[in-house]
Amino acid sequence: MPVPAAADDVSVVCEDGPVTAADQRLGDLAALDVVTDRLAAVLGGGGGHQWGQPTPCEGWDVAALVDHVTGGNRFTVSVLAGRSAEQAMADAIASFGDGHASVGEATTALAEQHAAFGRPGALDGTCDHLAGPLPTRTVLRLRLHDLIVHTWDVEQSLRPPADIPPAVVHWGLHELTTHGSLDAAGFGPDPEAGGRGPEPPQVRYLGRFGRL
Repeated sequence: MPVPAAADDVSVVCEDGPVTAADQRLGDLAALDVVTDRLAAVLGGGGGHQWGQPTPCEGWDVAALVDHVTGGNRFTVSVLAGRSAEQAMADAIASFGDGHASVGEATTALAEQHAAFGRPGALDGTCDHLAGPLPTRTVLRLRLHDLIVHTWDVEQSLRPPADIPPAVVHWGLHELTTHGSLDAAGFGPDPEAGGRGPEPPQVRYLGRFGRL
């Protein structure tokens, strides 16, 4: 997906890491572009026969984790369209039937979420959420953290070693310390884990979610 020409009001000031000047201006929608494309590439890279493998997300194999992300994407599209969180969750669960999401279904849900957030005015309002009414920009940031970490989980399981684009890592660290959308919605990562110190940025970011 192309990066939007207009800035989406969030600029990341990178303190370390091999990040270009363009990367330093990575905002919420641009981060969504990168992460959406990254997960689609990982899912489309083969390895469907390996979806029973465990992931770094304890207790979840690849298939279950892809279902989790896909369900979250479908839920988000529904609440952005004005549905209640309760109805959106019921619809997302029912959408799987008795099976798991296929690669095609997972990538379609990714694309639909990307399009929903990119519509004019999509980030200007509020929507219902399991955490209560939230600004849609906060919902986008919640989805971004989920996508970033679980893309790494899936890639680490299917084709290690996984890595997160440096600009996306810096987006994540900046969001956690400056905006704190996860904390505000009651989904905050472990405050005692990762986040600061001499470790590389990716290690610090993933450490906040119990990885590495």
